[in-house]
Amino acid sequence: MSESAASNQGKGIVLMLIAMFCIASNDAIGKNLTQDFSIWQVLWLRSLVWVVCAFAWIACNGGLKAALPSRRPILQIVRSLVLVAEICVFIIAFKHLPLGDVTAVSAGTPLVVLVLAALFLNERVGIHRWSAVAIGFIGMLLIARPGFGVLGLMSLLPLLGALLFGIYQVLVRLVGRVDNPQTTLLWSGIALFIVTSCITPWYWRPVEDMHTWGLFVFVGILNTTGHFGIIAALHHAQASALQPFTYSIVIWALIIGWFMFAEIPDSKTVMGIMLVVASGLYAVHREIRQARLARTHKSHERSVL
Repeated sequence: MSESAASNQGKGIVLMLIAMFCIASNDAIGKNLTQDFSIWQVLWLRSLVWVVCAFAWIACNGGLKAALPSRRPILQIVRSLVLVAEICVFIIAFKHLPLGDVTAVSAGTPLVVLVLAALFLNERVGIHRWSAVAIGFIGMLLIARPGFGVLGLMSLLPLLGALLFGIYQVLVRLVGRVDNPQTTLLWSGIALFIVTSCITPWYWRPVEDMHTWGLFVFVGILNTTGHFGIIAALHHAQASALQPFTYSIVIWALIIGWFMFAEIPDSKTVMGIMLVVASGLYAVHREIRQARLARTHKSHERSVL
């Protein structure tokens, strides 16, 4: 690896770590706000900041005229609505469950994507990655430990959120074949803003002090910074190199959960988190290995020809 490439990869890793911290912080403050305000009000104000920043960023990078049209508008709408549902599920989960537990289960999303990609995108998934999926699922069950009571049913929410986020990522892969990332980014923000704008007025509660307004704005800024940080990180380094560092969100969530809400995971939860992260990292390792083998095979074919 050249010095320039190593420098870019280092920047990408730092940006990804910052992005994960911002998203974990956004989840923590959002969890705090939903104790007093409707999730719809929190989402609407967060999406407002998101849309304003997205419009400004896209206007400076190619323009809205190029980003807004989609070749698969129906698929974009379905994908955006799945994202809205996933965000709502996770916000409800954050409201009722420990921050670190929910984040750890959501970290199993790459495993969900593997399953869905094999089923619906005809992507080849070998025995090693299927084993990672099985181990990761056991880890998620150890964290959630679903039962039949109210809290038990609530503990299923992170699993549902991970499933929806996995479906969302598969749809992103599909729509990414015909639309550019700016289009997908813009449609996501617009869909969230429209849906929450239709529902929020029925659940609106007046915000009476500047401190709370500041928290609402701060949540929006953290959310926007986190997602733009991911985009910037991917600009500097390959996704395969950055994927392991996305798991830092679990560490951030555990630290923030302990600091803000005095949430300390028990031994079974810690074991579950370790299984989820380890299985996810192993799945990523197999993805990188398969990609390298494919590149080597193609290079060998060209040299023979």
